[in-house]
Amino acid sequence: MNAPRMLRTGAALVAALLAAACSDTLSLEGTGEVQVLMQRTAGSPIFPSAPDSAQAVRSVAPDTVASLTVDVTSIEFLRVGGDSSQPNGWMSLSFDAPIRIDLMALPTESGSPLVVAEGSLAAGTYGRVRLFVMNPQIQFKGDVGFGGGNTLQGGVNHDVTIPSGDQTGLKTDVSFTVEASGSGGTTADVGLLFDAGTTLGNVTVTGNGRVMLSPVLRAR
Repeated sequence: MNAPRMLRTGAALVAALLAAACSDTLSLEGTGEVQVLMQRTAGSPIFPSAPDSAQAVRSVAPDTVASLTVDVTSIEFLRVGGDSSQPNGWMSLSFDAPIRIDLMALPTESGSPLVVAEGSLAAGTYGRVRLFVMNPQIQFKGDVGFGGGNTLQGGVNHDVTIPSGDQTGLKTDVSFTVEASGSGGTTADVGLLFDAGTTLGNVTVTGNGRVMLSPVLRAR
């Protein structure tokens, strides 16, 4: 009479033990510390082009740009072998408020990098990073002509459109491993290089004076 109940009890015990084992496996993974470091290139534009009648496109020398600022709202990392098309495939580095960065004021490659963010991240090996940005603005040191009657005044901030900057982010491949803090792991450094020359080598100004560009990041 009691045999079925005993079988059910035994099955429940096995299930509980398996669940506990899985939980222990997950807890052993843990988290580790990571910091994001940024620098910039000092190179010249490499994509010069001529303006057309619909919109003005030209290369802008980095030394004519006073600032190029963005608000970094989130930094996410994709594990090696992860599915980049799935939102839950990305691991996020949390911070309390957007981080305002002047990309043109970053230390150059010959200087010490700037720590722009740091925090905890799930332990593992990562192969891609993306920065979500908002409120990009550019300021030129002097007036800059783009042809077709488009001239942007120097000394004032101009709003910038970054395609997908706040939707899919500024992306680049990276390679780093986060070790669990409990196992004595050290802080993982994620070095990023803002390619000023390539970014400013293809700046577009629309007929209504809107600036469009795509900041280029590379692994350092």
